[in-house]
Amino acid sequence: MTGAELPQADRGLTVRHIGRVHWMGVATLVRRELRRVLMEWLESIVAPAFSTLVYIAVFTFALGPDLDTPAGREALTFILPGLVVLTITERAAETPAFSLMFDKLEGSLSDVLMPPLSPGELTAGYLFSGTVAALSTGTIVLAVVALGFGLVPTNLLVLFCFAIGGGMLLTLVGILIALQSQKWDHVAAYFVFAIVPTTMLSGVFVPIEALPDPLAAAMWVNPVFYVIDGFRAGLIGVHSAPVAQSLAVVVGTIAMLWVVCGRLIAGGYRLKP
Repeated sequence: MTGAELPQADRGLTVRHIGRVHWMGVATLVRRELRRVLMEWLESIVAPAFSTLVYIAVFTFALGPDLDTPAGREALTFILPGLVVLTITERAAETPAFSLMFDKLEGSLSDVLMPPLSPGELTAGYLFSGTVAALSTGTIVLAVVALGFGLVPTNLLVLFCFAIGGGMLLTLVGILIALQSQKWDHVAAYFVFAIVPTTMLSGVFVPIEALPDPLAAAMWVNPVFYVIDGFRAGLIGVHSAPVAQSLAVVVGTIAMLWVVCGRLIAGGYRLKP
């Protein structure tokens, strides 16, 4: 028998069985995306963390002598968890949006679509890598906040759940932005007119009870508000909505967005350059 006629096992080839989930394929996609993040670690991890720390410094200096008063300390303590979540959510949305958009415009997205990965597995790969990148940046800010201001988390489990949930939620939003956009201007527009207002006006700086009625009503249907409120509950024990309700909203929104992303990828929605 010739080499071409030999069975694969006799030619020293390994036949790899793919089960219900292509774990190796998903892991490869995750490594590919995380390698991108780490190659530009100064820009992708350190720079966003530094920007948030500048925000914290500005608010600290703005309070001035009031910082030593109970009201000043209370105000700063309320703002700090929101700024940490702001870092996580913005980084989570940027990571898959920029990566997918770059591949789509450069024509290299076919390298990701050709392997035997289902739409759900593709979504999971981008979801995990985006969440890890966001949490890496958020951890830096959280460490500085905890050490610099002496904040001890009141409930680590709640804090971790909402940090991960916020990263996952905004990563899925970032995937949707990349799928919907056809050029970089579209991505920038989504961030300026959708991501920034949705995150900045979600109880980062003031409690929802202090907002005017129309804006407060809008926040009650904003999933990002529940991420920030739940994270604040885990860090300093202050919250406006019940923690269980916030967690249910975040998990439900993640599940819905995951299904939407999978359906759009399965249909090839705007995946060509």
